Amino acid sequence: MKGLKLVLLLLLLINISVSGGRGGQAPTTDQDTKTAQFIDSVYQDPDNLAWQHEFDKLLTAASDSQTIFEANTLFLLVPGWLYQTHGRETGSDMAAVRAALDPLNACYAFVDVEENGTIELNALVIAEAIKNTYPNPVVLVSASKGSAEVAAALAHLAEHDLKHVKAWLSVGGTLRGTPLADIMLTRRWCWISRLILSHDHLGLEGLQSLSSARRKLAFERLQLPSHILKIALVPVPFRADLTQDARFGYKRLRSQGPNDGLALLHDQVFVDGITLLAVGSDHYFKAIDVTAAVHALLTLITERIPS
Repeated sequence: MKGLKLVLLLLLLINISVSGGRGGQAPTTDQDTKTAQFIDSVYQDPDNLAWQHEFDKLLTAASDSQTIFEANTLFLLVPGWLYQTHGRETGSDMAAVRAALDPLNACYAFVDVEENGTIELNALVIAEAIKNTYPNPVVLVSASKGSAEVAAALAHLAEHDLKHVKAWLSVGGTLRGTPLADIMLTRRWCWISRLILSHDHLGLEGLQSLSSARRKLAFERLQLPSHILKIALVPVPFRADLTQDARFGYKRLRSQGPNDGLALLHDQVFVDGITLLAVGSDHYFKAIDVTAAVHALLTLITERIPS
């Protein structure tokens, strides 16, 4: 990890020298205004607002809750990018989610995808895992890049393969990829991306498959059965909320719109689903009580899906 931190420091120094710390980006106040406008637009939907009120109420009452999940409901967990190499730092290994599920009598399975694999190849692994869970009622829970992989997996499956899938919770999901991947693959930045990944003996394939140019069209073509409840938990940071890990990506993306330090906020939303907001958290959810959030989210979902 010390070697990786040195590489990241080098990247930061290069960035400062090239951009002068500004790079022609919009002022912080303008970006925070756009973030506030995004929040307002989400809450214009009465369903989103009702879910958010219930979610917030459950968050505060989580320590007193006695919810025990039905044993036949399986939560299928799909991790994020580089979950084996850096999952402990980024949360992409979903270890905190699994730790929160253990005392709740919740039945879950972890999909062991290739940590730097392409979205297309990992989708095949996930599709097989979904089919193998039949006939148990299934709730899909995906994080970050894992959400793009779940989307690609569902595109592979026929409707009869999905009749037992009751809901899909996408947490900070890069459903439509991220322009940050496109930026980091340009001639200016690609050598740095290659340097950072090669430190862990990894290639560019995972990053390349996250390209928004590559993912947006695929996601917009995805048609899911109407019985699957879709919920997106979107982290919404203001400038003052950013952790160190999110600042570089936030700066690169802010000219394109409100973002969480890795992906644009509007790219994480289901058009025909529910959007919940984690205001004050960036992509790495360091500002949220994961145990309380997991309990609240899964309670909300299981109360609303048919048994």
